[in-house]
Amino acid sequence: MMPQISVNAKSNNERNKMKYKKRITAMTVLKDGEALISETATLISIVDDGAGEYLSISQSGGSVVNAINIDAGEWIELRSSIDQMFAEMKENELTK
Repeated sequence: MMPQISVNAKSNNERNKMKYKKRITAMTVLKDGEALISETATLISIVDDGAGEYLSISQSGGSVVNAINIDAGEWIELRSSIDQMFAEMKENELTK
């Protein structure tokens, strides 16, 4: 008689009870009509290298990928600064 082997695996019923969720972890911003591989397409991704999530914003121009990584904590000041710089550009255009 052969000994029975006990396998520590979950039954189908237990697997069916596992909870899953969907997360959107990437978004691409591009000009209408442009392809996803366009060098002007901007990819915004949630990344986690083990030390917490952050955003990575990148564009690829051929074989080169340029990216900036943004912590949630710096976003408010960064966004405020970017908005301020766009306002400065707009004001400068109006005074020309």
